[in-house]
This record gives sequence, structure tokens and C-alpha cells, in this order.
Amino acid sequence: MLNLLIGCSYVSQTVLPDNINKINLKPVKNSTFYSGLGEKLTIGLSRELAADNRIQLVDGEVSDAVLTVDISNYVRKAVDVDERGRAREYEITLTAKAILFDKIGKRVFWSEERIESSASYTTSLSSAEDLTSEAEGVDEALDDLASDIAHRVIYGW
Repeated sequence: MLNLLIGCSYVSQTVLPDNINKINLKPVKNSTFYSGLGEKLTIGLSRELAADNRIQLVDGEVSDAVLTVDISNYVRKAVDVDERGRAREYEITLTAKAILFDKIGKRVFWSEERIESSASYTTSLSSAEDLTSEAEGVDEALDDLASDIAHRVIYGW
């Protein structure tokens, strides 16, 4: 049994076919009320996908595939309140839809209707600090969402 366990190892492999090396990342659509999410997620996805040396980000016609993402929902809810009923901690949840279209095979290679990412932040008595905290929570949720989408595109899960 020990020899069997020692001989096993986990190797991470891409599920992308060999013919998909160049991806055109379209600017992320933001269908929420919270401004700037699309631009920030586009930057984060670019960074995450470029970090994988098997994929080259390109524009338009020379791409093998096209990745489109739409941030469809932004939810902020109180998860902890003080004795007076004032929120002390909030959770932000972002929901996105992503599609990877294989231009060579002329088919949807990968699609996910509901990808969620959450982050929490604490509040203070200062509304200026709360806005900063919320922005940091949004940035954390966006970073996680970019990482998750890139991972799903490359590895399929």
C-alpha cells in the first residue's frame, strides 16, 4: 500500500485543445450598478491568463478562441451587526457569466452561467473609511473572480 501511495502524484494539465493557444479577451461587460467592475476584471483576467505561458492574449482575427465575461450581479449584505443594529461587517458577492468560444471548431468550448466570488470587510463609524473598506472588498472579490475564471478556462474546473 505504501508503494502505491508513493508512486501517485498529481499533475495539473490544461483541458484546452492544442489548437487553442491564442485567446481574445473581450472587455468584460458590467451589468451591475457598481461602476468600474468591468474594467478592473478585464485587467485582472488579462494578468491571470498571461501568467500561464501556454496562452497568448491577442486581438481579433488572429485568435483561436474568444473569451467573453459579463458581471451580472453585485450583492452587499450585512453579515454582522452590533447591539444597536448597525452593520459591523459586510459581505460582497459578485456573480459573472463566462463563455469561451472556439473559433477553429466554431463552437462554444466552455461556458459557465454562474461564477461567484465573495469577500468580507468590516465597517467603522467613519463613512469615508467604510467606502475605502468596501472598495478593498470589491477588489478582493474581483481578484478571486479573475483567478477562478482563468483557472476554469485553462483547467476546466
